[in-house]
Amino acid sequence: MTLPDKMTLDRLVRGDAPPDDEAWAALVAHPEAAEAWRQARDRRRRLDQVAAVARDRPWLAGLWLGLRRAGRRMATLELPTPALALVEPRIALASLGPEAEPLRRSLPLHWGGLETVSTRPGQRVAPALKPGERLLWRTAEGEGVLDAQDWLVEEGEGVVLLLAVRGGQPTSVAEVLAGAQPFAGLLLVPDTEGETAG
Repeated sequence: MTLPDKMTLDRLVRGDAPPDDEAWAALVAHPEAAEAWRQARDRRRRLDQVAAVARDRPWLAGLWLGLRRAGRRMATLELPTPALALVEPRIALASLGPEAEPLRRSLPLHWGGLETVSTRPGQRVAPALKPGERLLWRTAEGEGVLDAQDWLVEEGEGVVLLLAVRGGQPTSVAEVLAGAQPFAGLLLVPDTEGETAG
């Protein structure tokens, strides 16, 4: 028996469609059922997180649709994923002494995907770009290229889309979508608007 396709697994995870006994039977009988269910659940969680953030932001909702369409073509890319880290502000480390190294947390990204992370003022997103990669940023107010520098989360800042891109020299998200370059996205959501990422 083969595993149900991604759309069917998504319906099973949501539980909002009529029962599909054949799909459940195929899933339960398959030796890779647990991993397929975990992937479907994680995929649904990511979609729900992004949808919640995009709901009242037309600029982001339109981009998200384009990124989802483009991302489907990249799901099987075998490239090293871009490296981003969330770095805590120095003030948070004061009690550890002046020599304390900043706390860094790796951020999960995958080509063709869009993840969310909750942020606080003073945190930085630190890219470790590989040759041929660049980092674009987009907000409701504008966009640009962030080459080899950190994104500093500022007080009162809204949602920020960071897009790691491989190949070419795009300067906007629209160019990435038009050029079909591999991308991996991260939404920085002020912690008053989202859940704290774990």
